[in-house]
Amino acid sequence: MVNRGRYHSLILATAIAVSIEACAVGASSTEPTPVPPVNAERGNGLAADHAGEAPEPERQGPEIVEPDNRPIDEADQNYWAIVDRALAIEEPDPATSILAEIEAALGLGELRLIGTEIEDMTDGQWGEELNYLLEDGSTLRIWWQTLHPNWDRTPLTEDDLLAGWPPGVDAALDNRSSGHIQVVFQSSNILGLVVVSKPPIAGAGVPDEYDATRIESLARTMYNVLAGT
Repeated sequence: MVNRGRYHSLILATAIAVSIEACAVGASSTEPTPVPPVNAERGNGLAADHAGEAPEPERQGPEIVEPDNRPIDEADQNYWAIVDRALAIEEPDPATSILAEIEAALGLGELRLIGTEIEDMTDGQWGEELNYLLEDGSTLRIWWQTLHPNWDRTPLTEDDLLAGWPPGVDAALDNRSSGHIQVVFQSSNILGLVVVSKPPIAGAGVPDEYDATRIESLARTMYNVLAGT
């Protein structure tokens, strides 16, 4: 059985042979007929209408850029490596005046600040962050962001909602894991987070002095600072 490609090739070869034979017979009895120029891109009709038209230039294909596939050393991305790099440089100042005000209000100036940053978001919104290293190797993260009125909001879990927060502000506690304690609060235009996470040590827990009561107190003070800015 002849496959489709070979079948087409046989037809094409036969057609070419018949054409050559016909031309040979015609050449012996008549004068050769002029053949109009052929434009490979547009066909005979357009070539006759636009005599002398220059062929279109060949376009260069897109440049292929080889990606930089350097391997990432996972050892440089783990917790201890990140902490070591942070401790090897001078302690930064809070990235914004709001973060500096939060740090002062929460009484965190004596802790080792190992990271602070600002994150730009869409619609003119932004977020800010502080990261502290505690004595046992745990980390304390202070983070907040502005909320756009048109953004979809993820409601906080009602089972974990905390009482006593101002009207229009929801706050939820999560201490179901021994690895972290966090309080998230949300108002009409602010989302905030205070969380303590244990170091990656088997059997370790968050420090006793950073229990749920203290984390909520830090979060409430943080909200009061943000509400007054």
